[in-house]
Amino acid sequence: MLVVDDGSTDETAKQAEDAGAAILRQGENQGKGAALKAGFQYALDADYEAVITLDADNQHDPTEIPLFLETYTATDADLIIGSRSF
Repeated sequence: MLVVDDGSTDETAKQAEDAGAAILRQGENQGKGAALKAGFQYALDADYEAVITLDADNQHDPTEIPLFLETYTATDADLIIGSRSF
């Protein structure tokens, strides 16, 4: 697992690292686009099979990750997009 820390000031990166995730630190905030680009490049360089992106601000429910994995396994799709309802 990889967590891209885009200059956060909370304990997310430390908690993720303590849980065993690799941390890609970007120093100061460079924005979501730069964070995604850096994370995707890391995944390509590390030969990851798949990528799931989540914001760490509670806009995405991480308990739904298994649904994406099930869909990926069942369909072998190149791209799976979820939607959120407010």
